[in-house]
Amino acid sequence: MAVDRATMDVMSRERLVAEAERLGVDRPARLTRVELIDELVRRTVHGEGEQRRARGLLGRARDLVARVVERGLHLPDAAARIRGRSLTPASWSSARTPIATVTLAEIYAAQGHADRAVAVLDEVLDTEPAHAAARALRDRYAVAPPRPPVLPPEPDEAPPGDAPDDDVGPVSPPVTSLSLPVPVSVPPAPVPMLDDAPLPERYGVDELIVMAVDPRTVYLYWEVSDATLAEARDLGEGQLVLRIVAVVASWDGPRVETRDVAVGERTVGDWFVRDLPPGAVVRAAVGWVVGATFEPLAVAPDAHAPQGAPSVAPAIELARVTPAGVVALAHDGAHD
Repeated sequence: MAVDRATMDVMSRERLVAEAERLGVDRPARLTRVELIDELVRRTVHGEGEQRRARGLLGRARDLVARVVERGLHLPDAAARIRGRSLTPASWSSARTPIATVTLAEIYAAQGHADRAVAVLDEVLDTEPAHAAARALRDRYAVAPPRPPVLPPEPDEAPPGDAPDDDVGPVSPPVTSLSLPVPVSVPPAPVPMLDDAPLPERYGVDELIVMAVDPRTVYLYWEVSDATLAEARDLGEGQLVLRIVAVVASWDGPRVETRDVAVGERTVGDWFVRDLPPGAVVRAAVGWVVGATFEPLAVAPDAHAPQGAPSVAPAIELARVTPAGVVALAHDGAHD
């Protein structure tokens, strides 16, 4: 039986663990509440767009951390643990291997950073004092700190002292790391970029973002999901339009300027809107226009453009607000 997100947020830790075990999550007792909820959402919400919205920023963060661990650290099963899976023995040899989690603490411990591992586990316990696995692991690391791993040389490296000598006989084949009686420490490889994969062209959401560039220019980025566009077409033959409303306060009341930018059926794009009044409050929406009807599909938070110049209206009266009322102060004109 599927459990909705609102119900998960109020479930006890014990019930979350039980649901995760029922759905096949590996070692759920070691996960924090936010990780447990994310794993349940991944297994109960179907559809890429719906799952991305339900998982939110935490889900994206967990996937990113898993990718970093998988590509940049020498920890065979860390990435699989973050994703909530276990590696099979056959895949250990080919796998390469931060949010405060037990998994992150294990990563630090495996690299020999016991103090960092304990600090991360303290963060987990501050949020979830009843997390038994985190407490047991913290006690173990505090009493017997793990040692840093010793990495053997790469297979194509020869051990020190095996360089060929021009004055001696034939050079024997280089000895690989597999034939060394004692592993030799080598410098760690450079840490790669956090995410060298290109960003996706779209995220399957309905979204509009407005950012002020200068007093007269704003930048808009929009995305409309395929499902929303299909529903909009049911309203009738039309097109996508960006509607921008600039509001400026004046002594005679607000001045409003409205612009429409037709974008056809471009469900993803960006646009610069120029020559707006300085200091305006800019409101925008992307919507489906049928005749004279504008149906908004995504609305952006208000953006405030900066003033074009310093204010020329200085204070002409000084006063102090007190519990008894407003008291006028003498103004000597020294700062005019």
